Amino acid sequence: MTDRTEITVLGVTNRNMPNGVYMLLLADVNDTRRLPILVGTSDALSIALYLENNTRPRPMTHDLVIDIVNNTGARLTEGYIYRLENGVYYSNITLLNGDRTISIETRIADAIATCLRAGAPIYMANSIIESGIDASLIKGTQDDNPYIESIEDDADYESMSEKELETRKRHAIAAEAYEVAAMIQKVLKDRK
Repeated sequence: MTDRTEITVLGVTNRNMPNGVYMLLLADVNDTRRLPILVGTSDALSIALYLENNTRPRPMTHDLVIDIVNNTGARLTEGYIYRLENGVYYSNITLLNGDRTISIETRIADAIATCLRAGAPIYMANSIIESGIDASLIKGTQDDNPYIESIEDDADYESMSEKELETRKRHAIAAEAYEVAAMIQKVLKDRK
């Protein structure tokens, strides 16, 4: 049994998000588990442009990375999101150049954006994707969303464990309570 699952990007949105924050919605390839990731404006733009088949007259940074990789005779073979710690996702991309395999540490949004452009698969550790939201529970309307009950904008987040904060953040995003999710993300980031 493998310890990782191939994932796909379902979309990017800034609906109900604080200014400059976007949500990237990831899912396993069977769309049974979904995981929202918060990213910045430039990363969201790069990923959204690719997903919408929208090309720019000049290459963006992720296009440049792929051009460099390809022009050196290497190829990007995969991205891997392997750890979540203190609200930070750790990932790498793997390059193959002849018989040499090179692993390069990268931010999650950069791994996703470059893999999309290279047509390379993106994998996530099962321990992370399994903490995602059961997709069948969030395909209804907000009124019947089971996560709304667990959203409290006045909760004492400072006293909660990292695991509880991550769970509450996912529930907040599933309930489209993005301001609460951003507040929880700030608490997680401040703990670093």
